[in-house]
Amino acid sequence: MMPTKRRQLTRVAGTISFAISACSTAIAQQATPVPDISVTETAPTGAPHDSVPLTQRPASGNSNAAPQNKLDGSAASGYRVEDATTTGPWGSLPLQDTPYSVNVMSQQLIENVQASSPDQLFRMNPLVQLQQPTSLNGAAKVNIRGFNVRTSMEDGLRNPNGWGNALEQYDRVEILSGLSGFLYGPANVGGMVNYVTKTPTTTPLANITAGDHGGSNFFVHGDFGGPLDNGVFGYRLNFLTENGDEGPQYSTLSRNLISGALDWHITDRLTLELNGSYFDYKQFGVPAAWTTAKAFRYPSAPSVDRLWSEPWTYQTVGTGKLGGNLKWDLNEIFSLRASYRHVDYTDQNVTNTNNLLINGSYSQSTAIRALRGLGTDAGNAFLDAHFNTGFIDHKVTFGVFGDRYAWLQHPDEQATINNLKGVFSPAFPIYAVQPVYNIGLLPTYKNIAVSDRNIMIGDDVKITDQWSALLGVNYARVAETDWSTSKGLAPASARYDKGAWTPNFSLLFKPVPWLTAYGTYIQSLEEGPIVPNTGALIYTNAGQILQPIVSTQYEIGAKATVGEVFLTAALFQIEKANDYSKNNGNGSYTYFQDGKETHKGVELTATGTIVPGVRVVGGLTFFDAMVTQSSDWTLNNRKPANVSEKMIKTYAEYDVPFVPGLTLTAGGYYTGAFYADALNSQVLPGVLIGDVGARYTTTVFSQNVTARLNITNVANKSYWLNANYLGDPRRVAFSLEARF
Repeated sequence: MMPTKRRQLTRVAGTISFAISACSTAIAQQATPVPDISVTETAPTGAPHDSVPLTQRPASGNSNAAPQNKLDGSAASGYRVEDATTTGPWGSLPLQDTPYSVNVMSQQLIENVQASSPDQLFRMNPLVQLQQPTSLNGAAKVNIRGFNVRTSMEDGLRNPNGWGNALEQYDRVEILSGLSGFLYGPANVGGMVNYVTKTPTTTPLANITAGDHGGSNFFVHGDFGGPLDNGVFGYRLNFLTENGDEGPQYSTLSRNLISGALDWHITDRLTLELNGSYFDYKQFGVPAAWTTAKAFRYPSAPSVDRLWSEPWTYQTVGTGKLGGNLKWDLNEIFSLRASYRHVDYTDQNVTNTNNLLINGSYSQSTAIRALRGLGTDAGNAFLDAHFNTGFIDHKVTFGVFGDRYAWLQHPDEQATINNLKGVFSPAFPIYAVQPVYNIGLLPTYKNIAVSDRNIMIGDDVKITDQWSALLGVNYARVAETDWSTSKGLAPASARYDKGAWTPNFSLLFKPVPWLTAYGTYIQSLEEGPIVPNTGALIYTNAGQILQPIVSTQYEIGAKATVGEVFLTAALFQIEKANDYSKNNGNGSYTYFQDGKETHKGVELTATGTIVPGVRVVGGLTFFDAMVTQSSDWTLNNRKPANVSEKMIKTYAEYDVPFVPGLTLTAGGYYTGAFYADALNSQVLPGVLIGDVGARYTTTVFSQNVTARLNITNVANKSYWLNANYLGDPRRVAFSLEARF
């Protein structure tokens, strides 16, 4: 049976009850205020806490690294971080010595821009093009290196649909640009987004923030943590409640979160962490999706201040998570790492699609989806062995990892109603009476089940202080079974079970401590997409499982720490089978997988303090994407739809020297033009969005207090996010944070 939200919350409460009960005690013990409010150091997921001594040697080339203070992602460190956790079986690696393109958005950066959803981070990040807002199906969808990213990760474990990501529970968001087959098995070709959860702190932490994320969308967020029983235990607890109007008109949002983690340092070599959370997301007045008649020319983007769907549309998502991590240094040679997480999702929605017609009118359809559930299990186990062969230093890793998930849906899960026709006006939407419908009355059945299994071996080799390598191979196997055609009343209507070897070869050269050059060859098995049978877009081949494919990437790059600025550069080429949605001109689409796509490009990023008091986070992505082979000759030498080949994005901060504690902020984010369809018959314009803000930190009654103001899309520019969605309107967010 599909678990109810009450049952999910009860299960999560059992895991975090100890942290909740300890919270008040720990806060009461904090008689002395925390002297430095810039950051409270936490041990990133996958890395041990300071109180646990380790026998692990530095990763490749690290002994040659320049001595420096700990980089913790704070504004004081220029938002730079020391390590990357988005490296799969390799564990945590120094970011400078990671032979992949990884960009990290830290907790304090997230707090200082007051990002309440991943959308805002993706809009700022120079490696990412936002494709679908969180308000559609409860999950933001992105494009990296010109490819759609369908899944995300949490602490290195797969999240198959990207739902349930409340930024308040995360320590950082890491973006891996490019293939990740060896690292994570069957995965997205363009890259991966990894949400890294907050972990128990080694010092007492008690922060409370209250404010408004825009409109009258008021919130309160609490973040508590610290050691217990002289450091034998550690805890972290986050809660959030948010509710109100957020814009555009008639749009309201409610978010409620409780999350907790408990560490147990069983011995000085063995640590167990348990974690759990429940997140409830509700939105009313969900933005519309857009389609066009086949030869229709897109108009200028209509006003983003207007709600172009119906006020009675809504989206609800419930996400309950339970998991744990184990770290065990068996002896001076062997160490064990293992993780597991179970997640239950539920969602239901009513959404609108507007179809622009040739005669200047438009029609609107309503898609109604009954409550459905998704259960997922993901885990990994890695055994590391540290040893030398002559002058060569090895860390050999053997491991298994994978995940499985299954949908539970009603046979009568969805209905589509054409509820509105009228003359399109870019200034005034037309609203209709809510239709009557009866769905979700039949018992649920298992609709689709997917699993992937991986077994890998790799060697992190240090040859000299200058030369090192990461060498490995992963056997990835993916299986999918689909009962959607028979509605669970007959054998599966589609299935496959296929595997492939996916290698990783990386060579690193560190001529001086502040510079690392690398080259990487990697392949990835990607599970064939399942054509959606629910959602805003209607597909003629809904429910079809497309075949898995193997893609290849070549990348060379360099990473340098110059002063207090971390610089990266990467040149890449990716070859992948082409997939796209073909507009049939009648409000429906057909999803195809056909031919080959080749993407070649460059990425440059900069993060850090340029001069004292001036910080920059930004970069650019330029690439050339082309469909090079297709059985449909009309698609040869065409660009993939909805892919911008140019992005330049920069966020900057300035500490005002004559007003201590005052920081001014600004950002400019350019996303270039893109084609609206696979035939490249129409170009939608690029857009430059600007943000401004300020924050002020002071002391009130011996407590540190920070006031923040952020204005996104300051010019309130109306624009097409892609061919199917509009961008966000101007939002004014403000908050007051107290650190006790």
